[in-house]
Amino acid sequence: MNQDELTEVFRKLGVSDPESWASSQVIEGIPQLGRFLVIRAMWDCVTRAGTTNWIDYELKHSADSPHGKALQQMLDAGVSSEAITDLVRFKQAESLREVCYLLEDYTSVPQNSNPDTGEEYVRWGLHELDAEDQPTATAINGLHESFWSLDPSLPENQQS
Repeated sequence: MNQDELTEVFRKLGVSDPESWASSQVIEGIPQLGRFLVIRAMWDCVTRAGTTNWIDYELKHSADSPHGKALQQMLDAGVSSEAITDLVRFKQAESLREVCYLLEDYTSVPQNSNPDTGEEYVRWGLHELDAEDQPTATAINGLHESFWSLDPSLPENQQS
């Protein structure tokens, strides 16, 4: 894909400054489209800003669970549903940002090394796949660098 085509793909995906993302991929060789798509998929797993209907659902279906009881206690204490959502969103997103680090750094997991030799048990990485679903040499790294900037609740990331 050339830079103009890639810019158009980023534009259709709602990326702010699509020219910069496309240029970075074409000129610097950074797999920005892969980075963007993985991060956007992660954000799709996070509770949407401003939504509170999930609280009623959890209270209805999980009232006796520890998290259901905690939700009820917060509401009884006067914590707004919006504030609860903001807190939950932050913790969900922060956990996913940590996953971004883990995808790139198998050496940071203490359990992943032989205590006698220090060698890793398993090595992993996030890579693009070819048409036969085989990993290519293109590693998708640096997810943590762009994670927070792609929060869909930020005005520059909202599609009209």
